[in-house]
Amino acid sequence: MIFKGITGLLQRNKNEPFVAVDIGSSSIKVLSFDLSGPRPKLVGAGMAPTPAAAVANNMVAKPDQVASTIRTIMSSNEIPGQKAIFAVPGPTALRRG
Repeated sequence: MIFKGITGLLQRNKNEPFVAVDIGSSSIKVLSFDLSGPRPKLVGAGMAPTPAAAVANNMVAKPDQVASTIRTIMSSNEIPGQKAIFAVPGPTALRRG
C-alpha cells in the first residue's frame, strides 16, 4: 500500500513542469523545468531568504513559514508546476533507528 502511494507521487504528465526545491539555512531556491522535449528546458527560477530560525540543524523547524516562502517564490516569479522534488541535506537523508 505504501509503495503504491509513493509511485503515484512519482508519476506525472509529460507536459507537466518538473519543480525542484532546495531549502537551505540561508535561502530557498525553486527551479521549474519543461521535460517534454529532447532536453530539459528551464522555464522558471526564483530564490528568497529562508525565514529566520525556519531551518535549524538541517531540519525545517517552521514548516508553515517555509511553505509560505515557497508559495511566494513560485507566484512572484510565475514558476509553473504542482509536484516538486526537494533537496535533502546529506546528514539528515539517512537515519538509523
